[in-house]
Amino acid sequence: MSLGEGGAPGSWQSNSGNWHQPQASWTAADDAYLSAAHLAAQLRNGHRPPALATAIVLRPAECVLYCESFSQYTYAQKAVRYNRAFFAAFGSPAWLAASLGGSALYNNYQRTRAQTEAAAQWRPVDHGIFHVTNQRLCLQGRLSWVDIPIGDVRALDALPEGVVIHRQNQSPIMVATSATAYLYVLLSFLISGQVIRVPLPADFVDRARAAGRHIPPQDADVGPEFGTDPWHLGRSFPSVPPPVHGAPMSSAPNAWNSPGPATVKVDVLGRPYADWGTRAVAHVIDALVIVSGWAVLIAAVVLGTKLRTPSTSDGGTSISDIGVAVIAVSLLALVVFTFGYHLLNGGESGQTLGKRTVAIQVRDAQTGGSISYARAFGRYLAEIFALLILPILIFVDLLWPLWDDRLQTLHDKAVNTVVIETGQRRRRSSVSQPPIGAQGQSSRLRD
Repeated sequence: MSLGEGGAPGSWQSNSGNWHQPQASWTAADDAYLSAAHLAAQLRNGHRPPALATAIVLRPAECVLYCESFSQYTYAQKAVRYNRAFFAAFGSPAWLAASLGGSALYNNYQRTRAQTEAAAQWRPVDHGIFHVTNQRLCLQGRLSWVDIPIGDVRALDALPEGVVIHRQNQSPIMVATSATAYLYVLLSFLISGQVIRVPLPADFVDRARAAGRHIPPQDADVGPEFGTDPWHLGRSFPSVPPPVHGAPMSSAPNAWNSPGPATVKVDVLGRPYADWGTRAVAHVIDALVIVSGWAVLIAAVVLGTKLRTPSTSDGGTSISDIGVAVIAVSLLALVVFTFGYHLLNGGESGQTLGKRTVAIQVRDAQTGGSISYARAFGRYLAEIFALLILPILIFVDLLWPLWDDRLQTLHDKAVNTVVIETGQRRRRSSVSQPPIGAQGQSSRLRD
């Protein structure tokens, strides 16, 4: 369910697919669901989970409240190619009809399979360690680091596979962990101050007691004896997380501190867009590289014109065959160099020499991945067409990021690309794994 959508507000709808009927034996999934019920009961009683030890770089007054391995998914389409084939067997009308019919069936199967693979669906993007702090959600992935400020989250969905996070003007992402219910309850409270009620059916309670598990009270009056079992969230719960680095912390009713909407604009994977000034510097560097290459190749063309045939009796000369070859090769190299240089934007790095120098790269606006060489070619053609149609359009194109929401130029919009900062420009953690102590404390939150 989404915050504010479906059923009674602040409840976990057991008939919506968010909770499955428990199995006959007690499982780790049952423990994870029960830990969510314990968290909801503690939050209703005014308690807060303690801050966890962590090795990630924290901001002033920031502390980690949850740490778990995760898989990240994005809801997107995909370009899928399929092979077509036709086979005609001559010799008799029956063989011809059978071969053509078989070819049609094969092509229909290939097209249907490609359409299914290309349809919008949850597609894996990254995996790693997921940190929840009182200010942001940190996705420490193997491929990138994504920060989502609490103030940027607009809604949550709880699916059996994970928690879906919706942000304004960006594609949703799904965070899949082993404790979806616990994460949903915690994020709902952080984002809106709302305590999600986690129902415990009678059969679930009976099985939990038979397994030796402590059952949290289902009303708002939670006694002081709550939370004494070692598998539970902990014995003591501060009303607010303690200050970090000696900085004071102010608390809002029923919620931790959360900053306002972030001023930095980010793509679907949470990476900041490259600002106009940085892109301008990259453009100047690329222009210098291209002009330098042109100068060398044009000099070769001029050199080719100097290669002349011996003068005739009347003193006339012409360009020699070698000179013609030098001119032709130089002109061909000039065209290949010009277009080939811009095709670098379609590679895995998405960078020309100028973009590499200032640490920015071209990425797909919908998926955040690299673009193809064909799209990089179309991106450059859009610039050329703007110049040919109306020269002033090239200036409008280059200035467009100054007022665009995603800092796109017109040739970016033509092929649906964005330019983002690479990891070299973003502040990232200096470690790749949380300390053993943090993982152990996180494990006690779930078990």
